[in-house]
Amino acid sequence: MFCRSELARLAKLNPQIEAAGAQTVVVTMGKPAETERFCGERAPGLRCFCDPDAASYRAFGLTRGTSEQLFGPAVWLKGAQVTLGGKFEGLPIGRPVGDPFQMPGVFVIAPDGRVTFAYYSRHVGDYPDDAAILRAVASPRV
Repeated sequence: MFCRSELARLAKLNPQIEAAGAQTVVVTMGKPAETERFCGERAPGLRCFCDPDAASYRAFGLTRGTSEQLFGPAVWLKGAQVTLGGKFEGLPIGRPVGDPFQMPGVFVIAPDGRVTFAYYSRHVGDYPDDAAILRAVASPRV
């Protein structure tokens, strides 16, 4: 549920990200056709790549979640906020693709390949806010 709402949020934020000279890249654990369909429904225009083996997740240090990170009170609260806030915009929630226990993260990578911002989610519904992402992409990349 959360990756779907986050993808829609990133799509809305993308014009500001691109205005800062950056680009949004989404990596999913789906196969190519699943990734194309998922991104096409949730975030047309974003660059999406598939990593069904989750090698990039491991490379960036993203782990599988604990019971608390997947089902704890903070997750239920965020789920209610997403659901009641209408973040799904009438689109079906769908079934999970890949490892449903995989923890998410958000990274800003400079043109020289350095990670200049890394956000490791505390639970599956935890993402950095818009302001943090925009500050990260606007930071000097030297």
